[in-house]
Amino acid sequence: MRDLLVIVPSRGRPGRLAVMLDACLSLSEAETDVAVALDDDDPCLEAYGALRDRQRVFWQQGPRDGMPGWTNKLALESAGEYRALASLGDDHVPRTQGWDAELLGVLDEDGPGISYGDDLNPRNQHGQLMVTAPVISAGIVAALGWMCLRGISHFYADNVWEDLGKDAGCLYYLPGVVIEHLHPSVTGTGNDATYAEAMASWDADQRAFYAWREHQRAADSETVRRVHAAAR
Repeated sequence: MRDLLVIVPSRGRPGRLAVMLDACLSLSEAETDVAVALDDDDPCLEAYGALRDRQRVFWQQGPRDGMPGWTNKLALESAGEYRALASLGDDHVPRTQGWDAELLGVLDEDGPGISYGDDLNPRNQHGQLMVTAPVISAGIVAALGWMCLRGISHFYADNVWEDLGKDAGCLYYLPGVVIEHLHPSVTGTGNDATYAEAMASWDADQRAFYAWREHQRAADSETVRRVHAAAR
């Protein structure tokens, strides 16, 4: 069993993905692989082809799906092969040597859970409010049956991870681990087509998130709590 699978759905951004992959793997100190998911109708598929010779990177291509859908598909397929799973966007860039080993280490020490670092977004109070690039123990994903909340198209996955980790007492923030989130709200570079299309799902995702909080949060948090407690 290998240590960590980083799941990265990407669309229309081969250049961003190249930067992400280079940083992710060059700074890795654990047995970490990356799974990249691409849509069949991505206009940049040919450009992505230039990245396919990278070691420790696996590629999956299929009908168009959003970040949560692709992440769940790859996470559930791989949960039995890795100790933990990570969700990063193609706009995340690890900056800390051994970032993966550190985020895995706290889970080894304190039990299955959700760990994350500082994404350098000044709006997030130095990363502590938004779990934008988590490492999640594979046992938690298997027990829930999902990694990203089902029913959302793009937004609020991080809010769900935060709620689950806090409720179950297994959310670990490591301020010394930097995984920079190069989102337009931080970089000021403006939205590309992928960002713009995602914004259309904001209202529906918000409704799905609040419905989950009201009707399913307690049960899902108890599932996470049981996985955490059973391994201690």
